[in-house]
Amino acid sequence: MKKTMLFFTTLCLIFAVVSSAHADPVCTGTDYCDSNVLVGKQTGPIYQTGDHSWLFSADILFPTDVTYTDGFETLTDTEAKLTYACSSDGIVFSDCSMDEFTQAGTYTLKTEVAQNNELFYNGSSAFTTLSIIDPSQAAATTNGFVVIYHDTLSDTGSVPQDSKSYQPGASVIVLGNLGLNSEFQPDPLSRQGYTFTKWNTSPDQIGDSFGFGEIIRLGGNLDLYPQWEPIAGESLTESDPFAAVPNNITSTVQQQPQAAAAGTELEAKSWFNEGPPFNNGDTPLGSDPNIRWYPVNTNKPSWGNKPLPGTGFSTRHLTALREQPAALAYTTLGITLDLPTLNVQADVVSVPEEENGWSVDWLGEKTGLLEGSALPGEGISYIAGHNHLNTLETGPFLFLSQLEENDRIFVRGASGQLLEFSVFANERYAPDEFAAVHEKASEVFNALVLITCEDESIDGGYLGRRVVFARPL
Repeated sequence: MKKTMLFFTTLCLIFAVVSSAHADPVCTGTDYCDSNVLVGKQTGPIYQTGDHSWLFSADILFPTDVTYTDGFETLTDTEAKLTYACSSDGIVFSDCSMDEFTQAGTYTLKTEVAQNNELFYNGSSAFTTLSIIDPSQAAATTNGFVVIYHDTLSDTGSVPQDSKSYQPGASVIVLGNLGLNSEFQPDPLSRQGYTFTKWNTSPDQIGDSFGFGEIIRLGGNLDLYPQWEPIAGESLTESDPFAAVPNNITSTVQQQPQAAAAGTELEAKSWFNEGPPFNNGDTPLGSDPNIRWYPVNTNKPSWGNKPLPGTGFSTRHLTALREQPAALAYTTLGITLDLPTLNVQADVVSVPEEENGWSVDWLGEKTGLLEGSALPGEGISYIAGHNHLNTLETGPFLFLSQLEENDRIFVRGASGQLLEFSVFANERYAPDEFAAVHEKASEVFNALVLITCEDESIDGGYLGRRVVFARPL
């Protein structure tokens, strides 16, 4: 019996020692623990970009370990919130985003963890050396930087992939919600009750945020995470074009763009495929040799009264596509649009205008020259195309946001003539910002403008428009 009691006593002592060894610090609201920040040396080169973009990757460039202790037990805070300050003399510290600290040089970096009122520990800081290199004086052996998109909190979907390698200071276009599944079909991230609005440099959305299509310059590798915004009071109603669609419908419908303001007069066609030829004897790019063309109005369209066309089908559910009226039939122009960078070739047809915008519903794999705009090479040409055709098929403009400055666009006419354009801007606009798009397009002579939808919302509609501007060469 004594041996048994001795055995259990020994086990209890061992358990007490083990339990004590793994106990957490005792920190309370009246007795805060002390914290300690350990910062490693700079793990990679930081190149001068003229801004503070290196801060987006500061946690990788300067690995940090934050611990707190009650004097007996120590624990690591893996979710500590860090802030950074910079100094040129090691005495006076300021915001690292100041111009002084965006230039090549060596600085003192202060990494600080603030007082934590949940874990009850005091703040602390540590110092290390920040070195920014002039790219012109750096070795040309760098493998470049990468942008990695991560998934956090989504219910379904895949993240987009950026396979490019960027040199220090290079401009990068932030991708939209353009993920593909294992079968290379559209698979955007979605989360019930939330809208994916931006990318954030922090998984808990406390870092710097970037809108889809925003252009940033890299000073190091960049990790981006979804930024989710709750949908406040949003519900489907009878007026919603997706609300009354049966579940067994297998075709698709285009969400209609916002109607023009009441009382707005819609412009007449600017060209017809019947009648006498142009007065100067020139033939438009898209002309069939057997068709004569003529302009029927000389007034410039009022683009400020028009919404940008809605060219995005829902990727979340199938909806019914209305029958195309004869009055809205497309006219074949004999034009082919070629985007070599995206491996896209698409026919261009004319898209008539109706009461609520342009009738782009039935474009499918084609692209559409919007009524009221000029033929390519004859003035400003607005060409729309779908990003998605349904839940499984992609449209020709799915990756329009990936076109970069100086990328080439080719337009081939019915008679074989070839026009070449060069991208000079790639921007995101709200659906009602056609006036701003037209102002941008007017900066160059005979601009070519490509338009598609971007940023799918939870109801299958689209919050923005992706617009690419190109100048003729």
